[in-house]
Amino acid sequence: MEMERAYKMLIVDDDAAFREMLYRFFQEQGFIVETAADTETALEKLRDGEFDVALTEVQLPSLGGLAMIKQVKKEGIDTSFIIITGQGSRTDAIHAIKVGVDDWFDKSALDLDILKESVIRAAQILSLDEIQQILSGIPD
Repeated sequence: MEMERAYKMLIVDDDAAFREMLYRFFQEQGFIVETAADTETALEKLRDGEFDVALTEVQLPSLGGLAMIKQVKKEGIDTSFIIITGQGSRTDAIHAIKVGVDDWFDKSALDLDILKESVIRAAQILSLDEIQQILSGIPD
């Protein structure tokens, strides 16, 4: 799957080595990448910048990945989310679906090429505002 442009993504994980590995992989693939080690930093970045997609761990200190996603959606921040976790439960997966997560990956069986395809698909999803903007340019 080809990228339409260089997508901007945020990687949120408290595991520094895993976060750095994803950072290097996606940067080498042509993405614009930022990282955060905790939900507080991630929320600041999501509020200040426009990200096409965010990859986040479920189990994070303080707020947690799913609670962070719920907060972002509540604030109306338009970012697609993908979960990458080694500790997620079935209950977490159900909650993730309810809060609008685009995909879910287990760290123990992570295939970076499949993850990349999922990130591109999630980044290409148009927001309601973008759809309205496109439609406003079409004559009646």
